[in-house]
Amino acid sequence: MSSEGDIMPPHFFAKGQNVNKEVYLDVMQTVVKPWMTQIAAGRPYLYQQDGAPAHTSNLVQNWCLENLDMFWSKEF
Repeated sequence: MSSEGDIMPPHFFAKGQNVNKEVYLDVMQTVVKPWMTQIAAGRPYLYQQDGAPAHTSNLVQNWCLENLDMFWSKEF
């Protein structure tokens, strides 16, 4: 949910699919980032996630730092 009240539509994973760092990164690249870009419409935004293992992996953390306007990393 954005501070403007926008709510991203739910994303469902395949039954039995484990959400590891590669699966999560794919969703970030193909679902989350495009939605945020469209909704933000050029305004800066801050992205924050919880401490799930897929979220805190170096692969995902580095991608977020490189591709999101502002990112609240696990080191913050």
